[in-house]
Amino acid sequence: MSGSGDLPMGALLFFEDGSMTLSAADCEEEDKSSLLLVVDFFSYALSRDDWMGHYTEQVRKDHANFLSEKEPKLRVIQGGITGSVAI
Repeated sequence: MSGSGDLPMGALLFFEDGSMTLSAADCEEEDKSSLLLVVDFFSYALSRDDWMGHYTEQVRKDHANFLSEKEPKLRVIQGGITGSVAI
């Protein structure tokens, strides 16, 4: 797909009723065919409960790993600065 311009080739629009629509008016037929294939795959993936379950479980694991990596590894040192500090 070309798609190297400043404007997007298309947009996948999601509606409250669960439907999706591809908006790709100003792209070449070859690009439009590729985009439609992606939309079809995306629709198929969303309809597969087993895929969605696997994906959401992976997201949970990744999120838990990310949070555990970002927790500070600090310890409190007894004592500290004595006296007053002028500001």
